[in-house]
Amino acid sequence: ELSPATTTQLYNYLGLTYYLTGQKAKALESLNKAKDLAALSDESHRLLAVLLLDEGRIEDAILELTSIIQSGKASADDYNNLGTAYSRQENYDSASRAFEKVLSLEPKHLVAIQNLGLAYIQLGQYEDAENNLRKLVRLQPTDSKAFYNLGFVQEQLQKYTAALNSYNKAKELGYADTAKIDQAIEYLSSKTSTSDQKTSE
Repeated sequence: ELSPATTTQLYNYLGLTYYLTGQKAKALESLNKAKDLAALSDESHRLLAVLLLDEGRIEDAILELTSIIQSGKASADDYNNLGTAYSRQENYDSASRAFEKVLSLEPKHLVAIQNLGLAYIQLGQYEDAENNLRKLVRLQPTDSKAFYNLGFVQEQLQKYTAALNSYNKAKELGYADTAKIDQAIEYLSSKTSTSDQKTSE
């Protein structure tokens, strides 16, 4: 009893329903059917990109996300997903540009702030990474991983006292890898005590 146009639209709803019930393969099949019929809605287009990313089909995900961006309907999350896709390709330069775009649209997007900090680390841009991670720990002061990453970049910048403080905060907040954090704290404790001794001399 449904009109052909209504039947075509049902592939969008089917895709969403399959996704919400954990049936990703069927969700992809339905959304691709909607795409083939030129009936893919904006939200379904986003979901298709996310599914492709989840399935490890990075090139396909990038194509879909680029298409969404070119349509002029992109959200901050679309740029964040694009940055994530580029990161998985280890294309951190393109990833950082995508995450920077997210933050120009939504300055307090916590996931993008974290992702941008990690991209800067991979690029060796430690000062940019430190600035970014400082912003993250201000917005999310109970995030042990953010404090650990901040300590790491401060260590690379030879800001040993600041790094030790960040590592201690990460430990206080329950950083999961206790052996790793204890080793970092022990190393920097000896480093800062040696530095203090030289200063007093």
